[in-house]
Amino acid sequence: MSTFKQAKIALDENRMSILGVQVLYGFQLNAPFQPQFASLPAVSKDASLAAFLLLTAAIVVMIAPSGYHRIVTDGTSTSRLQTGITWATSCTLGLLGAAMALDLFLVGERIGGMAVGIGLGIAFALCAFLFWFGIELMHRSNRTHTPRDEEPSSKVKLSERIDFVLTEARVVLPGVQALLGFQLIVVLTDAFAALPAGPAQVHLAALAAVALSAVLLIAPAAHHRIVYRGGDSPDFPPIASAYLLAATVFLALGMAADCYVIVLKVLESDVWAVTAAIVTTLLCLCFWHLFPLLGRYRRRPVHG
Repeated sequence: MSTFKQAKIALDENRMSILGVQVLYGFQLNAPFQPQFASLPAVSKDASLAAFLLLTAAIVVMIAPSGYHRIVTDGTSTSRLQTGITWATSCTLGLLGAAMALDLFLVGERIGGMAVGIGLGIAFALCAFLFWFGIELMHRSNRTHTPRDEEPSSKVKLSERIDFVLTEARVVLPGVQALLGFQLIVVLTDAFAALPAGPAQVHLAALAAVALSAVLLIAPAAHHRIVYRGGDSPDFPPIASAYLLAATVFLALGMAADCYVIVLKVLESDVWAVTAAIVTTLLCLCFWHLFPLLGRYRRRPVHG
């Protein structure tokens, strides 16, 4: 199998994971605004917040390979992308498993008490890690194929570069749309109506940022269809890359703003809420933009 096809499969697998992560992320976004959330014990509220933060980290990790691929190699190297997605998927599954275990602890504690919650959370964590890591490690072949570090740009066809950038947009878009839907639902809850004006306006800014991110992620497909009528053009990949990278900036801002609202709602502390928003912004922008830019700079040849 060619390196291009392997990386394409890796992107498709990543797309399956990110949609599930962001749907669950949307649930965590809604949970503090549900009527029964206020009656939960402190440990369950902390578990819900921890799950929210774990899923935030999972989203950061999952989108990172696309940022590296767009910025460092201009969408031409596929072996590095495949390796990056493999590591990102492994980290994401670990974070997702821990977050789901915390959510099941919350549900179990709510229905059957603390012992049931702890047992259910631990049982799910063991089950998830068995099926996501244990069986895979047992069946992993001793003979691993290591692709070449990087394919020369000349060997990557224009059609493949276009396919890559459109696939990367499709990887992020479904999760962003699901997140936007949950953001809209939150506005209609009684708990949101009781929020002070400041956090409500921050959530409005988050909603606007995520909506703009969705617009920018759809733009490459519209541009490709309307301007080039679906044909291959060397002008399209840079344009699509710019749309994709800009979309991740607004996604980072939207996630950070909502992180502020959720932490403030759960902990009732402005200091922790602002800290969480700043950390989220830095993580997103570093993993999606700054680190790839540094990698691109290091790869430039030095001329005497």
